[in-house]
Amino acid sequence: MFRAVLNRAFEIRGRGTVLAVEIRDGTIKAGDSISISTSNGTRIAQVLAVEFIDYDIGRPTFRSELGLVVDDISVTEVIVGDEVHAVSAGL
Repeated sequence: MFRAVLNRAFEIRGRGTVLAVEIRDGTIKAGDSISISTSNGTRIAQVLAVEFIDYDIGRPTFRSELGLVVDDISVTEVIVGDEVHAVSAGL
């Protein structure tokens, strides 16, 4: 199951909110749903796109940072350290 930790978040006008995360385990792809555990509760969002951030194609590492483009979440709703998980299809 996909697990990650939020490093930062920013908005791209016309695309959505980008959650820059450090992967702890698993895989994720566009169309998957994620849950974000915040101090204000849990939010669910759909991943619109997955983008590499600061990725050196010659030297990939397990801890590379990924950008998850999501809808319906604002940068003001998340903070560094929030946990990001894949949502099971049965939920």
